Amino acid sequence: MTSRSNQSRQSGSALVYTIIMTAVALMILTGALSWSASNAKQTDRANAYMRSVAAAEAATEIAISKISSDYLNGAENQVLANLNNYRSSPISPVTSPYWSDLEFSDARGHSNATYVDISSSSNYVVLDATYAGLKGFVTTCTVIANARQPAALNDARAGVYQQIQLARIPVFQFAMYGSGDMEIGNGQTFVINGHVHANGTLYVEPSASLTFQSDVSAVGDILFQRHPLDGRSPPAGVVTYQGHKDSHVNAMTLPIGMTNTPQAVREITQPPPGGEDPTSAIGRQRYFNQADMLVTVSNANLAVTSGRFDSFGTVVTNSQAQLFVNTTNSFYDAREEKTVKPIDINIHVLADWAATNSSLRAALGRDVSSVYVWDRRNLPGNQLGAGGLVARERERRERQRGDSRQR
Repeated sequence: MTSRSNQSRQSGSALVYTIIMTAVALMILTGALSWSASNAKQTDRANAYMRSVAAAEAATEIAISKISSDYLNGAENQVLANLNNYRSSPISPVTSPYWSDLEFSDARGHSNATYVDISSSSNYVVLDATYAGLKGFVTTCTVIANARQPAALNDARAGVYQQIQLARIPVFQFAMYGSGDMEIGNGQTFVINGHVHANGTLYVEPSASLTFQSDVSAVGDILFQRHPLDGRSPPAGVVTYQGHKDSHVNAMTLPIGMTNTPQAVREITQPPPGGEDPTSAIGRQRYFNQADMLVTVSNANLAVTSGRFDSFGTVVTNSQAQLFVNTTNSFYDAREEKTVKPIDINIHVLADWAATNSSLRAALGRDVSSVYVWDRRNLPGNQLGAGGLVARERERRERQRGDSRQR
């Protein structure tokens, strides 16, 4: 009897142990399955959220790319005219089948829309990033897009908020600004104090010491070499960059109503052709139409008048004009192998004259702040005339002059 009793107790204990171990195993299995399901759910939600973020960001970038294109080509007026186009252009299956299972909204309850808002006024502020130190007229643009994937296991909604600055930077803040490739090849020690920008490649090719005291930027590369069309020996001067040196930056375009090729941009420095409307896109940007004073030099005559603001009706006498205008100097351009006949303007004397004269000052109601020089001389083949625009920058008038635009 004793033996059988012990065997029964041992059998009972083994059964209890088996049940306990089975229960523990089931608990572990249940926990593992619960963890696995929870982890899968979290992973799916994370994937859905990240995909929604990418979709919302893509929707904002579509709007921003359209805003940037319109701003560079047509300024704020074109941007304001196309606000509804930006707001109603989210990504769709037409863009790519990849987005067919996503829904978009503008965070205000409007489906298939993007929120776009433009500030009502421009502020003249100090810029940052690539153009730090320069001032520009800045308009803030806010873009918001929401996206969700309804068919996902977890309905994760994501929103992306972006703000961009539409900046107009008066070009007279630059020491040097080029609409295409630019070459800087000094024969003597040269110090440039002011921002330098080229909308193409910048060729730095000094024969003597060259110092950039401010930032240097180019849409293309900044190269220490001659231009490919320049057959002279390689540059030998030392270049010092005291500011930032930034290549492959965004292009800065001028609002001239056409593509910013160097030939087109050059037009803003040229006198208008006969019959051109001074209020046209290019007419508004021509320096000829904006200048306070017009200096015209021909082979036999020097003529100085007011600008278009009073139909060139105020005449400055030659005796007064010759106080600050000189046409008798010359210098030799070794690269062009020609003698240059410049039109020299003594800015210090001009400033003193502008503050006291009774003719042009009375017509303007203030000092002269810009002068357009028109060289109409017919010089021999081995001579070049050098005329252009002379301007004394005044912040209160910068907005009326040529601006460059940058997103």
